[in-house]
Amino acid sequence: MFLLKANNLAVEIAGQKLFENVSIEIKEQERIALIGENGIGKTTLIKVLLGRLPAQSGHVQYGVNKKEIGYMVQENQRDNGTVMDFVIANHPNAVIKNELTHYSQLLAEQPEDLQVIEEYNKRLQKCRVAFVKLYFSNANLLVLDEPTNYFDIPTRETIENALIVYPGSIVLVAHDPYLLRKVANKVAYIKKGKVDYYPGSYHEWEKHQTFSNPVQLMMNKLEKLQLRYTQLMTDENVDPAQEESRLAEIKKIRVEIEEIKKKLNGS
Repeated sequence: MFLLKANNLAVEIAGQKLFENVSIEIKEQERIALIGENGIGKTTLIKVLLGRLPAQSGHVQYGVNKKEIGYMVQENQRDNGTVMDFVIANHPNAVIKNELTHYSQLLAEQPEDLQVIEEYNKRLQKCRVAFVKLYFSNANLLVLDEPTNYFDIPTRETIENALIVYPGSIVLVAHDPYLLRKVANKVAYIKKGKVDYYPGSYHEWEKHQTFSNPVQLMMNKLEKLQLRYTQLMTDENVDPAQEESRLAEIKKIRVEIEEIKKKLNGS
């Protein structure tokens, strides 16, 4: 049974044609990795499927078994409070509350110090709250656009494990290969305005996908830099004497990440 089906979609943004004659079907228990180059239109396509942007032609149909679609965009979270605030207000049932308490402990707030760290952690906490709310909502289809971008490694692992046992369907846009390898059992690949499918896991798809050696090296370096950046931003045990050097390294890594992303976008 399908939860969502789109037929012959054509999508334009500001006069630029992004997609033409695209058909997509999301079935129960499918965990789809939606992938493609940066700027190719993954988020735009998601918004069209969810009815948040219009298509120039084609139509989207929702299945009879669709309860609710949960949508999370990391950059636009506006939830306030803590995970436990949400638990107490919305889940009086003891069993559910205990389960959420477990997650809230794993997704606990980080201490704040310097301004750059404060802003990072405020955003981080909003994303934690948003994910917990979404995960325990009534949705049987989760659409997640970069759900782990701002999380530290332990939190990423918690979210990965939560998604593995999620009983519904998932559409996942992410640059995190570890997340995609653990969760996705189907791949939808956007290229030249079309969507092609690979009927196996993301890990299996990787074996069939090759990049030129320079591009692969840049991707490997970007992945290492992003992990190091997360470690630096979430390290709670920094020697005060090393704080200045940590901030300098954070700044340097930010610049390197942006430079690599620009090169990849132009490759």
